Amino acid sequence: MKAYRAVLKREDEFPNHQTTVYVDYPYIVATQAIESEYSNVLSVLHKYKSRLMFSLDKFKWHASFALINNDPEQAKLALDVAEVKRSGIKYHQNIGLVGDEHVNVIKVLCEIGT
Repeated sequence: MKAYRAVLKREDEFPNHQTTVYVDYPYIVATQAIESEYSNVLSVLHKYKSRLMFSLDKFKWHASFALINNDPEQAKLALDVAEVKRSGIKYHQNIGLVGDEHVNVIKVLCEIGT
């Protein structure tokens, strides 16, 4: 977790070099239920919300909130984004979509969302 925080700090120092750590770190924490990191990742999610671009980013963002807070509204938002089948980018319609590797998280979100 220390490495993820270091990457975020570096990106703040050099904003022209950005990764998806701002959603990957919270998603890992949430899906692995690393409770000691919850407070930190919630602040990360709030801080970087404006960077959301692809459906996958939005999915991880909403899913992280839903899993950490057991929030049905956020779970439904994540599930809605998981249904997107086209990126909207003219020549790259498959980029940034939620793939089959997230099926287990989607099942948990379905339980939270009901």
